[in-house]
Amino acid sequence: MKEVTSALNDELELEKLKASTLDHIPQGVVIVNNKGIIEYVNPAIGVILGSTKTVGLNILEFNTVRCSNMYEAIIKGLNGIYAEFYNEDYTSYTTSVKKKLNIFGYPIIINRSSEIYGVMLHIHDITEEYELKKKVQSTYISTIAALAEAIDARDEYTGEHSKNVSRYVKLICRNLNISNEQRDKIETAASVHDIGKIGIRDYILNKPDKLTSEEYEIMKQHPVIGWEIIGKVDGFDDISLIIKHHHERWDGKGYPDGLLGNIIPLGAQVIAIADTYDAITSNRVYRKSLGKDKALQILLEERGKQFNEELVNIFINELYKLTVNNIEAI
Repeated sequence: MKEVTSALNDELELEKLKASTLDHIPQGVVIVNNKGIIEYVNPAIGVILGSTKTVGLNILEFNTVRCSNMYEAIIKGLNGIYAEFYNEDYTSYTTSVKKKLNIFGYPIIINRSSEIYGVMLHIHDITEEYELKKKVQSTYISTIAALAEAIDARDEYTGEHSKNVSRYVKLICRNLNISNEQRDKIETAASVHDIGKIGIRDYILNKPDKLTSEEYEIMKQHPVIGWEIIGKVDGFDDISLIIKHHHERWDGKGYPDGLLGNIIPLGAQVIAIADTYDAITSNRVYRKSLGKDKALQILLEERGKQFNEELVNIFINELYKLTVNNIEAI
């Protein structure tokens, strides 16, 4: 379709294309001229967006279009640039029905004049597939979360660790200028960040003494094991990478890959702070809790070294507000 729409000989060829091909395909098609006026919508648009009675209207004036990436796809097309957007939230202009769409914008160029005639929008309604995928992912992650709880339960001293870390992560995330989707990914990763410990033997996890060098190297494999487990879930690539890198350090001295600064996924930076705070303030198999004051002291000392300074400041400020309001963080 991209090749067809980018090299039409004349407008008559475009009319033939509408009648012979576009009327019969199951995906939605909208043709917009270079002034933004809708010249054609195929019957599938009625199924996808609820109406085909928009021909003659200026699509650039639709509020629902201006608030979505469909607007950018049109503008790019009018400038001769192909555009594609996936999992786009869109509310129908005519029915107010919310949809999840994949949108592709193709510039239409008439060879005779070498001018951009307009834009063809190719719209795939993936709402049902998206919801089904979410259900499958939710079921899988619930299973993984149950496993994470089982792993926490293997250590009588840290049975609430994953839940605690998740709560601390939410305190930080609510102060970050990120999308809801990114926030959900970070919070999901936090709930199962230690899932890789399922591959670590109990005698290492619960050893009351200091680990040997060899045992420590084995323990350091748990983020990679977690990455491999979660990475098998379709669409969980970002979440698995957060899990893989939650023991990286801001100064590049962490593991498994020694990532530096903002090369570390944001979610991993957030979890590293929450994970450390809970580890310090909880009783561990090898020592008693060091207390909240000590935990705060360590976080402050490690700003710009082990942790992102800005994220540490956010976390400490959130803990302070909870203290002022006499609210427990956990």
